[in-house]
Amino acid sequence: MLTILFKSFNMKKILTSALAMFLLNICFAQLKTPNPSPKSSISQTVGLTNINVSYSRPSVKGRVIFGDLVPYGKIWRTGANAATVIEFSTAITFGNKEVKAGKYALYSIPEVDQWKVFLYREHQLWGDPGKNYDASKVVAETIVKPETISPKIETFLISFDNIRNDEAMLTLAWDNVLVKVPIKVNTRSAVMESIGKAMNGPTASEYHRAANYYYEENIDLNKALEWSTKAVEQNPNAYWILKLKSDIEAALKNYKEAIKTAEKALESAKKAGNEGYIKALENNIKDWKKK
Repeated sequence: MLTILFKSFNMKKILTSALAMFLLNICFAQLKTPNPSPKSSISQTVGLTNINVSYSRPSVKGRVIFGDLVPYGKIWRTGANAATVIEFSTAITFGNKEVKAGKYALYSIPEVDQWKVFLYREHQLWGDPGKNYDASKVVAETIVKPETISPKIETFLISFDNIRNDEAMLTLAWDNVLVKVPIKVNTRSAVMESIGKAMNGPTASEYHRAANYYYEENIDLNKALEWSTKAVEQNPNAYWILKLKSDIEAALKNYKEAIKTAEKALESAKKAGNEGYIKALENNIKDWKKK
């Protein structure tokens, strides 16, 4: 009888302890505190390519960063916590090497006078590869020079700057250091293919966009004028289309025709009440009359 009671008592103790641990775990699971290096992401379209970066943002907090917290000559995760991941929707060029569309870890090796920044095939890592680093998994790399900046950047920041149709600068900024990493995209071939398909039965908008791309990229101004003229024929009162045609005519140094076209655009812009176009067109006409 005593044996049975003893066993029953022990079982109750075990169940009580288990219940207590279960409740404690629930309490801890419900406890939320701020992450000292919060997650962040940035998306940027460069030409026709979408670039997404996911990373964590550590802060200086009075510490010595480069050469101490982030040692020189060693792989850095380029952020905090999990590896920083960069994703490209199309093929890009990184460090003079073509990289396929996809996700990659963005690692760097800071030095006083230069940084090596590279894309690593294995991107689902916590931090850097450590002892499992495999040089064969380095997809592309580039060497860039760091810049000293002021004021200092308290919280690590990844951003894009100097965005063009075919390139952009991926910038890394923390403390008093700024690093610019060039990324190039092959926008022209994709646009040319798209224009080729659209020219089978183009609308005024498609003629206009094709002409604008040729004008901005200075590919073939005569072809740009041909397409812009067709856009005007289909939509003769669109001041933005007329303005582009006048810009192309001026670029071809046909200022007399450029002024005529700009005056038509100005009349339409005034009817629409678009002050931005009105001012730009008036300035253009004034300048071209001096030619």
